[in-house]
Amino acid sequence: MKIWLSVALGALLHVTALAPLAAAPFDDPAPPAPAPTPVPGPGPRPVPGEAPIPTPPPEAFAAGEVARAAQSQLFSVALVLADNSNGGTKLPPALEKAIADVRDFLPYRSFRLVDSGLTRTSREGTLVLRGDNGDEYRAQMLLYPSDRGPDNHSFFFEGFRLDVRAPQGSKNANGAPRPPVQNALNASFRIDRGETVVVGSARLESVEGAIIVLLTAVP
Repeated sequence: MKIWLSVALGALLHVTALAPLAAAPFDDPAPPAPAPTPVPGPGPRPVPGEAPIPTPPPEAFAAGEVARAAQSQLFSVALVLADNSNGGTKLPPALEKAIADVRDFLPYRSFRLVDSGLTRTSREGTLVLRGDNGDEYRAQMLLYPSDRGPDNHSFFFEGFRLDVRAPQGSKNANGAPRPPVQNALNASFRIDRGETVVVGSARLESVEGAIIVLLTAVP
């Protein structure tokens, strides 16, 4: 009888000692959810360990536009009709001087200003001029500044292209249809500010003689 009570009491003590172990995993509360990682907004991204990159104020962008405008140059493009008629007129002094420098190489004695225009650019420019018989002259230029010193500003034209667009249905002297667009001139050259140069000349079906193209870097 004493032996059985000892065994029963020992078993009860053993079960009582093990019971808390089974409930231990449920006593600790669940760990809190991690905080969401913030998503960086637009704008400069700082490099870890360095100071944040400041955003330039609007005044800085405005100053940049002013600086680019200050580097641009005003150009004048003129079309002069050269032939051997008696319809020549007096040209502006700058054009007259430039043509006088090449007059000996031209087989013409009469010169008349057809049209001229202005364009301001620092890299690319397009100018549309009007000719006789409704022709449209489109001058396209590609250039960059090429300063030779603080008092001598010059520009190098990588390309100067002149295309002539004929009116719809126009014909040449032989009655044949004229091409809608004709490339009249391609040139590259250097020019100083305040200078006028003869870019070149072109013989066209729509004119008697030739069209001389002059360009001035307006001082």
